[in-house]
Amino acid sequence: MTVQVLKLLDFLSISLEMETTSNQNPMESHKLKLFCVDDSIMFLKIMKKTLENAPYDVVTECDPQVALNLLSQWAGTKDQPQLITLDWKMPLFTGLDLLMWLRRHPAYHLTPVVMVTAEMTESD
Repeated sequence: MTVQVLKLLDFLSISLEMETTSNQNPMESHKLKLFCVDDSIMFLKIMKKTLENAPYDVVTECDPQVALNLLSQWAGTKDQPQLITLDWKMPLFTGLDLLMWLRRHPAYHLTPVVMVTAEMTESD
């Protein structure tokens, strides 16, 4: 699953880099902020370690309520992530709940979001 997520993140980062670097000095080093929300601390550690040398500044959070608070604080600032991954199933509320909040928020309504799940059955 991690490899598939990484391939998708690579694809999204290429298009985002093209958008964000068109207005920047080509000599500047630019890392996209990736915000990963998942209740599995192990998955978050794997994502952070795997992407540490990639063009991402990876920020992780395992509590969806804290993630929502952070997203609210970052909205419209330089700290706002350009790319978000959300776990499908989490306690309190789901990644789909967070996605609906993001789509209604003016600062995030166009932000790319990757939904992630470890579930492997058709019913999930």
